[in-house]
Amino acid sequence: MALDDAGIPYSKEQPQDRIGVSFGTALGGIANAEYQHAHYLKKGTRGVNQTLALQVFGGSAEYVALFLKSIGSESTFYWYVTALCAIAGIVSFRMRDSAKEGYLRDVP
Repeated sequence: MALDDAGIPYSKEQPQDRIGVSFGTALGGIANAEYQHAHYLKKGTRGVNQTLALQVFGGSAEYVALFLKSIGSESTFYWYVTALCAIAGIVSFRMRDSAKEGYLRDVP
């Protein structure tokens, strides 16, 4: 049971009134990505929600930061973030706008 794993005492006689449980799946962002694909085909890159990548991939910065801290290499995290920003910038500048240049430009 989750409470046992967390080491939280519980009983019917003295219930815990400040306990919450959070759960989910990694598939929520994928469903939204499929929805955004229609926007991409219709309006190009400008029609896609800006937070799509974060929704799909969940953002790895927190996990990478904790891992690097655990191995004693915290300063590497700044290089990780810088590299990801550079990659995102290069990709965004190189990406064609399908509404202007794509094969669907004549589709209403």
